[in-house]
Amino acid sequence: MRRLCSILMLVLLATAARAASFDGEWSVTQACPDAQEAKGYTIQYPATVKGTEIHGQFRKVGETPSMTLTGTINADGKATMTVTGLTGDPKYSLKNVKAGYPINFGVEGKFEGNKGTGTRTSGRPCTFTFVKK
Repeated sequence: MRRLCSILMLVLLATAARAASFDGEWSVTQACPDAQEAKGYTIQYPATVKGTEIHGQFRKVGETPSMTLTGTINADGKATMTVTGLTGDPKYSLKNVKAGYPINFGVEGKFEGNKGTGTRTSGRPCTFTFVKK
């Protein structure tokens, strides 16, 4: 029984250590090609990972446009994230919605070492590239 507890403790410590390896400052590149009537765009913004949580911010909350990326990165590197914010110039938005229209979509990702990738899960196609600074 003591041996089993020791093994479980080692597994838990190793899992926590892998998750902590993502801690730090990251650069996010979000690339969305032309889709339907919306023109494509690429933006970059900073993100921070602490423990299992990721938080990134493009411009200030409430500005048009702006985006906040939040989510969780598991010890195995699998990430589930959400992007919320406000649209900007209508020519870059699906259905050319007016500036200030709410944004809300999911991103599924995978982190390994000092890099990560992600894909938007709904709406227009977008890819995300994460690089640890």
